[in-house]
Amino acid sequence: MMSRTVPLGRTAESGVTLVELMVALVIGMLLALAVMLLQKNLALQKTRGSDVALRDNETRAAMDLITHDLGGAGFLLGGNDLRCDELFTYNSSPNAGYYAHMPVDAFTATAGAVTPFAPTLTLNYPAAGIGIPSQVLVISGAIDATGFGNAPTGPAPSVPLFQNATYDPVGAGVLPVTNINGLTTGHVGVLQVPNLALGIALSGAAYPNRPVPSACVRLPISAVNAANRTVTSSPGKLMPGSFIAGFSANLMLANAFTTGLSDQMIYNGAWLVDLGATTPTNPSPTQRTTVYYIDNTNPWPTLMKAQYSLLDDAQVALPQQVAVAAQPIAAGVVSLRVLFGVDPGSTGAVTGYETAAAVKANLHQHVVLTVQVQLITRSLYPDPDVQQGAVNTVVPAAGSFPAMAIPAAYQKYRFTSQVTEVGLRDLTWTP
Repeated sequence: MMSRTVPLGRTAESGVTLVELMVALVIGMLLALAVMLLQKNLALQKTRGSDVALRDNETRAAMDLITHDLGGAGFLLGGNDLRCDELFTYNSSPNAGYYAHMPVDAFTATAGAVTPFAPTLTLNYPAAGIGIPSQVLVISGAIDATGFGNAPTGPAPSVPLFQNATYDPVGAGVLPVTNINGLTTGHVGVLQVPNLALGIALSGAAYPNRPVPSACVRLPISAVNAANRTVTSSPGKLMPGSFIAGFSANLMLANAFTTGLSDQMIYNGAWLVDLGATTPTNPSPTQRTTVYYIDNTNPWPTLMKAQYSLLDDAQVALPQQVAVAAQPIAAGVVSLRVLFGVDPGSTGAVTGYETAAAVKANLHQHVVLTVQVQLITRSLYPDPDVQQGAVNTVVPAAGSFPAMAIPAAYQKYRFTSQVTEVGLRDLTWTP
């Protein structure tokens, strides 16, 4: 057997050197760093994907709500009886004034604007220079079947007026009625005035079945006199100092009448309906204005929904709310746009799309069949992987809306566009 000789000064033990240890530590740290970076990227990708998916889900839910509310648009519908083509309201609150309600309306959103039908709502979006256009969607409707005509329906019967030269409805606010049944002092009423001249003009071949168009004016029922069967509407928050005559200029601006209101127009078939008490006595009126708008109080823009009483413009709570407040619907919505599908030639189908302003300018000549709504949403957080050019645009799903350019400040965000089109009830505008 051979024996192993160990040189003097050395031992049989062996190990790694300091250099080898340092190299191993560096390699281990690099591997750990690579794993951490990979996990971070995977987490960021998951977060970005979840962000986009959540925005899409919220936007679809918002579209469902908007579709539901649009399906109920229309105020004081009366079948083949006379009804409100437009409802004109007045509010003396600061920065308020007159407003012409269509069943569905839309107007350009401007930061700092106060709307006449919602004095407690001050818009804060879009800020000047943001470069993104947006609108406010306004839906006027009632959940009951209140109507005008010989066979009124719903809980509030309508009362016709009659001619009596002793009184002056337009200049003094005193309306002679055939009876006072259903009319209560302190309530809010709506006076419906048929536009007989326009009705005759529209009864030709183009609009053979068009009911007589009419304009409606909201007014307070300040006093009911049973002895002489009159209703008095006094100036105040809901009535201008010049009485019903104060609405004349606005009726003409909205093309509801070619001339201002007169006593004779009212005597020619006007009706008065009592809608009930104002808030807070009536905290849940059935006649409401539903408003969708974008709020920028949070770190990101958010689509909001609020409701206001058509009786006195006071904000009312939504069914799911405990307190009176606007409800956040979808975060990240940067643009809300609305167009109206019209059928000017009475073909029975949508032949073009118009803005709300164009519809108002031709309200009695055009037939509105649908409302098209677009919501443009961006991710809440920027994505460094997004490579967009300076002229990148969001192209809508439908061809009615023009493409929207993405501002330079949002070039690293992901954008989506959703469009829905809702057919309106036949009684709303169809002749």
